[in-house]
Amino acid sequence: MSRRFGAGNKLLADVGGMPVVRRSTRAYIDAGLEPVVVSIGYQHRAVRAALTGLDVTLVENPEYEQGQSRALVHAVVRLPERAEAAVIGVGDQPWLQPATIRQLIEEWQRTHAPIVAPLYLGRRGNPVLFARVLFPELADVTGDVGGRPVIQKHRDEVAWVPVPDALQAADIDTPADLPSGDRDSQEP
Repeated sequence: MSRRFGAGNKLLADVGGMPVVRRSTRAYIDAGLEPVVVSIGYQHRAVRAALTGLDVTLVENPEYEQGQSRALVHAVVRLPERAEAAVIGVGDQPWLQPATIRQLIEEWQRTHAPIVAPLYLGRRGNPVLFARVLFPELADVTGDVGGRPVIQKHRDEVAWVPVPDALQAADIDTPADLPSGDRDSQEP
């Protein structure tokens, strides 16, 4: 709900002339994922408008006040039966590159690990690929934690992909996280 962002919605903040959520979502589309399922909750009409014209499946999350897990659950249950795995990410990671997403997929295709996660200069980040075998566990997650409990439970089965560009891991939580020029253009 962008509580740390102040009066605005971080997903709608401008980064390089585009809303954060649109930039983040484009990385998944440009990586070739299909379908791209986006769970929308807080200010869903405005977020929907920010994604207009993108080839995505929008899933409304009426339980958004209960935290990240509800977005995760609403999206995972909408994945098609043919999906052997899912790359789960966040909507506030505007510097994520499609090549990083493709690296996760390539590592999964090579290893068939149930979880493939990026290491940005040694630190785990998003997005994370989960094999279908873990979808039921993802659907049971509660709270404001996303897929972390599933990763923790299966930590010895994770395939790690080193990513040398730490900027890709950066997300937007406060106006101070925006590049200075974009910070100046935000509404109070």
